[in-house]
Amino acid sequence: MRLFSGPPPSRLEFENLYRENAPRLNYLLWNIIRNRQRVEEVIQETFFKFYKNYSRWDPSLPLWPYLRTIAMNTLFSSMKKERETVPWEDAQEHTPALPDSDPALHDLVERLFAALPESQRTVLILKKVEGLSQREIAQSLKISEKAVESLLSRATSNLLKHYPEGTKDSSPFGSTMDRMKNHEP
Repeated sequence: MRLFSGPPPSRLEFENLYRENAPRLNYLLWNIIRNRQRVEEVIQETFFKFYKNYSRWDPSLPLWPYLRTIAMNTLFSSMKKERETVPWEDAQEHTPALPDSDPALHDLVERLFAALPESQRTVLILKKVEGLSQREIAQSLKISEKAVESLLSRATSNLLKHYPEGTKDSSPFGSTMDRMKNHEP
């Protein structure tokens, strides 16, 4: 189905596209970089690039993967300029796809994800939250599938390294950690 034909979208069409897709981009980017200002900058730049390069998009394909790719490329371009991780002590209170049933568990997962380097957190979120395959992640990030596999493995190791002993059996997170330890989906 063609969303637009010919010239770039009108202002109204563009605003509708923004309203439909910006929240999802916000969720994805927030879980990766945890910096509100940078998230907003990347989203703005993503839509600017989409509008500017509209003719490169194939309207017969879904828009979300195209926007996600622009956003991830924009993010990684900026990350190359400045490498950063969120220190364990400064972990913020937001986590991907975790039930709100146990505040202590939520806090633990929050700190575990925040402690990961951005590259590891990114592939883990794309895999576990977005549900992308390793091949899709590699294509989206323009890295090899082996690099994705390595980043996922290092992310898992880092999560397990910081996971407190003795809490595994007392929470639903334990089974997730066991699956991660065994590299299961």
